[in-house]
Amino acid sequence: MQQTEQRIASQSADSISVRIGELVDQASDRSEFLKSLASELVVHFQTGIVAIHTSEWTNPMMLVLDDVLSQQIERAAIIDLLETATRSPIACSIGRIGDQSPTRGLRVELTESPNRAALMLVYPHDQMPTGTDQIRDLQRLGTYADCTRKLIDTLPIVNVPVGESEAVQTNAGDSETSSDTSRERSLISPANADQLTSADQRSLRSFHSDLNLDATGYRIANESRRMLQCDRVTVLIPRKGKFKVVAASGVAVVDRRSNSVRAIEKLTQAAVVLSRPLVVPTTDPLPPQIQQPLDHYLDESDVMSSVILPLHGKSQKENQDNDQENVIDVDPFGSEGEIVGVLVLEYFSGNSPSGIGPAMTTIASEATLALANSTEHRNVFGLKLWKTVGTAISKTKAPIAGAVGLIVAGLIAASAIIQVDHHVIATGKIEPTIRREVFASVDGTVKQLHVVDGQDVKKGDLLLTLENADLESQAESLAGEIQTATQRLASMSAVRLSENSMDNSGSRSSSSRLAMEERQLKSELANLRQQQEIVRTQMKTLSVSAPIDGTVIGWQLERRLLDRPVGRGNLLISVVDDNGPWSLKLNIPDDDAGPVIESNHVSGESEIEFAVATLPSSTFKAEMQSIATAARLDSRGQHVIDAEANVSIDVDSQKTGSDFDAFDPSMMRSGADVTAKIKCGRRSILRSWFGDVFDFVHRNVLFYF
Repeated sequence: MQQTEQRIASQSADSISVRIGELVDQASDRSEFLKSLASELVVHFQTGIVAIHTSEWTNPMMLVLDDVLSQQIERAAIIDLLETATRSPIACSIGRIGDQSPTRGLRVELTESPNRAALMLVYPHDQMPTGTDQIRDLQRLGTYADCTRKLIDTLPIVNVPVGESEAVQTNAGDSETSSDTSRERSLISPANADQLTSADQRSLRSFHSDLNLDATGYRIANESRRMLQCDRVTVLIPRKGKFKVVAASGVAVVDRRSNSVRAIEKLTQAAVVLSRPLVVPTTDPLPPQIQQPLDHYLDESDVMSSVILPLHGKSQKENQDNDQENVIDVDPFGSEGEIVGVLVLEYFSGNSPSGIGPAMTTIASEATLALANSTEHRNVFGLKLWKTVGTAISKTKAPIAGAVGLIVAGLIAASAIIQVDHHVIATGKIEPTIRREVFASVDGTVKQLHVVDGQDVKKGDLLLTLENADLESQAESLAGEIQTATQRLASMSAVRLSENSMDNSGSRSSSSRLAMEERQLKSELANLRQQQEIVRTQMKTLSVSAPIDGTVIGWQLERRLLDRPVGRGNLLISVVDDNGPWSLKLNIPDDDAGPVIESNHVSGESEIEFAVATLPSSTFKAEMQSIATAARLDSRGQHVIDAEANVSIDVDSQKTGSDFDAFDPSMMRSGADVTAKIKCGRRSILRSWFGDVFDFVHRNVLFYF
């Protein structure tokens, strides 16, 4: 308060004159200027009430910042004092209801008759100014009045009918805001707020121009921005449990991936939980579920303040009551119905209203009805189809429409009778039937690679050589142990022979001991030789050979295998016989497997027509060989049933004019993708072409009855 008083006291008459000039330039007529002047005075004088009476209005109007004072003041006393105001500012006492002591005020006549205007300032109920304060304020009020008289005659006069004297209630705690903010609260009575101009009425009617939801949201956003004088209006509607931006004023196409759009959607999703209008930022504490997305929204959008208006449609009970009373109005903020949309009014300059005014309520009510009707229209089942049929009938004559109907009915009947071959589409790969995978028998490192991808080999040809340091070390160790044991055995045999050649003077016990040691050593030597044989067998597996005649299959073998460690059981190389028979490895969708299984059970085999990705213009023939008895999940997470089919490569069967091309194994690549059509007997055209629809109805509708 002390800082405000110092600022007011330091303001010169020149600065007041400049400020009055700015207000005159911004106003379109005398009434608008007087409202702006009242907002200016209420800030600079720190008053509780500003009252104005002018010839354009039938009754005085007041701007109230002190709610307590507005309940205590005698309105008749204010009217009398305004009528007796003079060109010179005068201090006065205003009576209050009951036994309370009068409060103090200042009054002055701004202009004389016939376009007379008078103004009064009333001090707050808890403030009794001193004589010095009143003298200072009178001088300043006189300066404002003098400057106003010099410029107000340049403004046109617009007569505005006003009902009973009313007051606009504002928050006294906001009195320290700038004059621009105070002016935004404009001195308008509720009786005058609903009297929209003819242009505004046309704008409100345009909300209901059509029932296209996107177009309705676009009109609401742009027209509301113009009528409410805010910087931007964004319209959001609920979709699948979340609020999505459908339109923003001044923007033809909304980029839903932008950070600002995502931020406003998150804020709206959190704010609608309160189920009431919300002005943000606010001095009241907000739950963290709202405060966090609010902070993020303010950072992303650079908005100073916003007003979030959830639009509640009518509840079922309200609809019944209104139908009985023939009422189509709706209270967007007081209804108990579901939220049909949200309006977000954004202000980049900070001049946002402190509350929800009558204009906002009126616009929100019309927007609620428009969005509710558009949403209901969009949710009509088969709307586009019925509109197309209706348009066609309306543009043609009845006989033509009847003929078209008969033709359509005939086509439907024919499609239910005419039988066609039914096919099921499956995907998979093609590869030679004779295929051998070569795995590592022992752990080791690939030391040498003797083949390349696509090389023809014979059974037993060396493919690659492994190296295992442990086996080599073990073989050397066993060879040394065997040599040592052999030498010991030879020495022991020599000793026994020498003892046998001597007389019987030797000990019999020594001979027995040597015999026992000799037997034990022979046993150890036999065991070592068995281990050596096992090691030799394992070392033979280090040389990997081709298991069959065929072609080596393996991409970038040298880069993938050479000098790289492999473990026992790792796949090394594949060898296929590409000159022999070929087969298809198919994955049949679980939903479509029924007709395939049924056809295979009845006929024992199913004809397959397939195309290879590497030869898309050619069509080949195959026959179903086997179908798995269980489904599995493929890499895409879909349930499939594996099947195998033999490719027909009998050239003699490829007759001239056949639908199939001759299968040439030399043109194929093992593992190439194929798309196959499996013939599953005959069905009606309707059942074959729309089988998915029939299956869906049986599984999700008829199954439950």
